[in-house]
Amino acid sequence: MVEGAVFLARLDEVYRARSINVVDEYFLETKGKTYFSQYRTLTTEAVVENVCEMSILFDTWFNSIEKKNAILNPTFGDFSKIVGGADADIIIDGVLIDLKTRNKLGYVGDDFAQLFGYAAMAQKISMNLKTVGIYHARFGVFTSVKLDNPLLPPEFLDKYLKKIIQIAKVN
Repeated sequence: MVEGAVFLARLDEVYRARSINVVDEYFLETKGKTYFSQYRTLTTEAVVENVCEMSILFDTWFNSIEKKNAILNPTFGDFSKIVGGADADIIIDGVLIDLKTRNKLGYVGDDFAQLFGYAAMAQKISMNLKTVGIYHARFGVFTSVKLDNPLLPPEFLDKYLKKIIQIAKVN
């Protein structure tokens, strides 16, 4: 199952990039090697092993939290379309969670910018979110920010969404 998921993830990657490298995915699957890509350094077997290791960490974390309601890959109506098809990873009981697999643990501002964008879109379609967070899959670490945090400016999500839409329309 993991091998199939890795293949589909690679297809998704090249589809989103609108790249001819999708041909390489076919060759990798059928011939065991790529012909056009120069960036591949991990074999499918190494990726599968890595995904299995991360899934054990995720399973431990996921089973440690209480959950009543979960939405997988939520989208945000027309707002998702405006910004090129945005979809989050999962919402559990009002907590929007994005899964990240970077090999270094640390704060990346763009990650929370992405989450605040999702939260802004969710708010506009009346999804009730309380928190946004990142699960760092390689480390089994979850970090989060409550949306009612007093450090966030008044009407932050509304203003943020207006800026996102303005930029999306220019591009």
